[in-house]
Amino acid sequence: MSVTTPRGGVDSIDVAPAERLDESDHVSGYSGVESPAVEAVPVREWQRVEGLYLAALVTDPDKFYLGSTDGQKRRDSLLNGIWVVARRGGEDIGLAWLGERDDGWFVESVWVAPAHRREGVATTMMNHLIALAKEMDLGCLSLWVVSHNEAAEELYTKRMGFVVAGQPKATTDGREEQRYDLFLT
Repeated sequence: MSVTTPRGGVDSIDVAPAERLDESDHVSGYSGVESPAVEAVPVREWQRVEGLYLAALVTDPDKFYLGSTDGQKRRDSLLNGIWVVARRGGEDIGLAWLGERDDGWFVESVWVAPAHRREGVATTMMNHLIALAKEMDLGCLSLWVVSHNEAAEELYTKRMGFVVAGQPKATTDGREEQRYDLFLT
């Protein structure tokens, strides 16, 4: 995996086929379930991100915090970060974003289609993003989890090694979310 520039957008990322996670791999701990392929979404395919993002809003409004439903902002985020999609059997089944905010590099908008949960899809996407962050020589990755999303908290803290960072904060819709950090150095 090589990255030409951390701010260059998804079209500047080259994931060699030998390094790409593919459907022939199996996720450890998920017996009989093929690992999904994880691929960066080029800017020209922004509709893929849009469709998955809106599916997350419809299926999981209580767990998937959407600061904005503005499609133009999502399209712009393709230029300022990296959207990845998990695929299995030719179907897009998961979504995640890695990008820079004012206070560091964040993973956001992690979502897996309900029919594919507990099959290692989120783990596979997170491993992909963590490997990419290491390739980019980032020192830390952060993310926010909406309160009472136990599955996400378990994934990030117990499986991925993220630690609580600071106090919870209120979201614009009245819920709370907690920041977690993963130190990569």
